[in-house]
Amino acid sequence: MLPAWYSITIDLFIDLCSDPCNSIACHTRSEKIALYRNVPNPSLGDWIRAISWSAIHSTYQGVFDVCAYHEKYCTGDYRQYDNFTSCLAYLTALPDVPVGCPWAPLAGNAKGCKFKHKLLVPFQPKHCYHMGPLTLADGSPNYDPDGKLKCSDAEECPAQTDFVLGEPTGEFLASMHAYDAAIATEYNNPITNFSLDHYKFPQVAFAAT
Repeated sequence: MLPAWYSITIDLFIDLCSDPCNSIACHTRSEKIALYRNVPNPSLGDWIRAISWSAIHSTYQGVFDVCAYHEKYCTGDYRQYDNFTSCLAYLTALPDVPVGCPWAPLAGNAKGCKFKHKLLVPFQPKHCYHMGPLTLADGSPNYDPDGKLKCSDAEECPAQTDFVLGEPTGEFLASMHAYDAAIATEYNNPITNFSLDHYKFPQVAFAAT
């Protein structure tokens, strides 16, 4: 059973990452919190760096994890990649930060945006589209069921700010390596023995679309 704060956190995360609103008040999708104010501050910057660095540098939080979530949650019409290998190849080739807006590492066509939607897909399957390729095989945009194109520089890059992602600290990298080692031990080295039945998926069900 997930703690009550988890659903609140996800609601805020969806709004914060999908609709950056700088220092103005934002309406949320939560039935628990009607309004919150996002004020840029050093702590928010540290949080964005931690999320972005995890997407880039961690095996079991980065692109491998995104593809694992795709295999688990993106079935039928929601499937975006033919197989795990093609998913890994596509996501590994993405830039670490969006070319069009490196000051917004969780927006645009980059690893951080795919990581962001990986966290959301257990709650809403439409995020499968956001984890998928930017375009379909015929070159047309890969719109989600709501007609939205996510993880696109053209659609999502916000106005330029002075935010700089920078490089992770040695302490942060050490913590990522320790996390990856712990997951490898707990789940029988998923990178070579991946199993849908034995991986660190959250215990949640799809939300209604």
